[in-house]
Amino acid sequence: MRYLRITEVTVSVLPEDNVNYHVYAVKVQWRGAEQYAVMHAGFALGTDGEWEYEPIPSGRDDDFVAAHRYGYDEALRLANEVAPTIDVNGRTATEVADASAECPMRFTDRWRQRTDDARRTKGEPALTYEQLLAQVEALEAKAQSLVEPAVNLRKQCDNLIVENARLRVLVGEKTEYAEELAADLGRARSHGICGEEAPTLIGSATGATCLLRHGHASEWHQGEGEHRWKKGDGR
Repeated sequence: MRYLRITEVTVSVLPEDNVNYHVYAVKVQWRGAEQYAVMHAGFALGTDGEWEYEPIPSGRDDDFVAAHRYGYDEALRLANEVAPTIDVNGRTATEVADASAECPMRFTDRWRQRTDDARRTKGEPALTYEQLLAQVEALEAKAQSLVEPAVNLRKQCDNLIVENARLRVLVGEKTEYAEELAADLGRARSHGICGEEAPTLIGSATGATCLLRHGHASEWHQGEGEHRWKKGDGR
């Protein structure tokens, strides 16, 4: 018996060899059980048609999950619908695809003219078309290799922002708890603690004070560090 699980599907109106392919790609990603998310650059498509940053798993509450999860078929349909409309720096995926189809060699031709002029200035022969194309392809490959790390870095930065906000909340809660604890201790010391000071020189030097409550009915006082002294000593 074999089990098949589709964990990710990439949808784009641009071909894979286009330098902007990954920038405009929309991904359908499995999120457990029969739930899938429609993702672009770390943002999830909601049922309201809006994109919202997807936090780390521990930061996704029930409302977020309900609004950003679909069955596989529905997620794939939505990805195909929104892929042409993805906007990056003011240009949609459709506009980039149309521009690439209309003049696929525009950049190459411009690069060739500049390169030939520079080589002529140096007294070198102009590059052949094949040599120039190889250079352009190498540059495109280098540019492509930088896209995914940049996207991943952005995701990491977004995750750090979310984690920082979560830690701020935790620190605030801990601070409030510490303040309440200090206040309780202060009230206890001022209203319910014996407070008798140790009569010995050593005890006085260490500031030993009886921390037992009033009416502790003991012949002994006791302070911090288990320092004890008998009632009436040195008085």
